[in-house]
Amino acid sequence: MAQSEGHAPTDLASQELERSDRERQAQLKQVQSDEDLRQVMSFPWGRRKMWEWLGTCGVHKTAFREGSRETEFLLGMQNFGFLLQAEINRVCPDLYLQMLKEHKRG
Repeated sequence: MAQSEGHAPTDLASQELERSDRERQAQLKQVQSDEDLRQVMSFPWGRRKMWEWLGTCGVHKTAFREGSRETEFLLGMQNFGFLLQAEINRVCPDLYLQMLKEHKRG
């Protein structure tokens, strides 16, 4: 009998358990990642660093430059910054607003 990924193709119960276990592991990993971000954002130094990284990624300015290669690079950086900003807003929107207020004051 041929096996795929270490299990019998007809052993549906075992495959379901494996799938369920992978989903549970992914969910736990996401919860930990969210908590890590929340912890970083809960400190003034963490919010300052995140603001710095968002700025480095160019989320607050245009990515267009004369040379198309430079524009492409800056768009990639900006895309990462937008992803980071979206994660912060998803996990701790209140701390994102706090970061904005602190930057405005600072």
